[in-house]
Amino acid sequence: MRWSGPTTLACVTQAATEARQMFPNLRVELIQANHQNKRDVGVNTAREWFDRREVDAIVDVNNSAVGLAVSSVAREKNKTFLASGASTAALTGAQCSLNMAQWTYDSYMHSRSTS
Repeated sequence: MRWSGPTTLACVTQAATEARQMFPNLRVELIQANHQNKRDVGVNTAREWFDRREVDAIVDVNNSAVGLAVSSVAREKNKTFLASGASTAALTGAQCSLNMAQWTYDSYMHSRSTS
């Protein structure tokens, strides 16, 4: 959702290109928005994308508060949220959902590995 920089955009573009090559009938379109590190902006963007733009998945969201809010909207709309930047352990703990996957670090892992 939030553009994390040119490297992230290049990587997502490459992944979309590879997905199109592997699955020719798969429709992949990339859109981006800046949630400005504001929970309400992220939630409103997620709702608009899921409801009006027919988005099936939101990827990235590099802010934990916004990530928790987007995860909640994804659960409500039965859509997919792939968290890579939101590092709160709540995403894989208390607010875990079948509609969300977190494949990077979380705050629990950081505290355990550091100490």
